[in-house]
Amino acid sequence: MQNNPNRVAVIGRRFGGLLEFSRQLNDLNIFHITLRKSSIEIVKMLEAGERFDTLVFDNFEIPRDSDCLRSIAWYRAVDLIILTADVNFQQRREILEWAKKRSLPPLRVLPLPVRADDFKQVMTTPSTAQQKAIFRQTGHQ
Repeated sequence: MQNNPNRVAVIGRRFGGLLEFSRQLNDLNIFHITLRKSSIEIVKMLEAGERFDTLVFDNFEIPRDSDCLRSIAWYRAVDLIILTADVNFQQRREILEWAKKRSLPPLRVLPLPVRADDFKQVMTTPSTAQQKAIFRQTGHQ
């Protein structure tokens, strides 16, 4: 199977969680992975001109992480954001509504613990932004 050219960044405070996401991404033939313990490190990379197809923000909490997520979104250098969070259906919907009001890139929320099949589905289903990027790359307007 061919390597997937996607660039993925993962923010996670737990070392074991970072390794698990790395393993799951490798299983999807995604090998261009940036693992970081803090969102500040990702913001610095974006300031330097880096771009990511997907950003995974593990164990997201609005009160703690919302400012960091807005900083990341400000650079418009991420096509899809996947948040993992300890949430129920209602809380998940609130996060999605919160993100929509702030003009964030396409966003998916996966409840913790993340099931491998759910993560695979989100990673292999192109987001609207990714579809537009593919469309632009093929020379269509």
